[in-house]
Amino acid sequence: MLKGNKRLVIITACLDDWGGSEELWAKSILYLKKEGIEQITLYKNRVNIDNEQFKNLLADGLKYREFDNSSSNYFKLIASKSKHVLGRIADKLGLAEFS
Repeated sequence: MLKGNKRLVIITACLDDWGGSEELWAKSILYLKKEGIEQITLYKNRVNIDNEQFKNLLADGLKYREFDNSSSNYFKLIASKSKHVLGRIADKLGLAEFS
């Protein structure tokens, strides 16, 4: 379906080694790769590479980056901008009032 060098970034704010969101995105990786995603990079505050689920994902080619103090500032900026954009979209669709 997809052509060319397709990459995907997963950002999770889960503070635990493994949680519900990890279950969801980890199960989608196989499907995403079949659909042409060539590289998947996870951004997480801390990755426990001794965790069995992460070991399996890393062996399958998952790349990861851990947040540090400087990157968490970028994460906050992205979250703030995303909220602003979603608010404007909701306003245009008549779902909420943007101010």
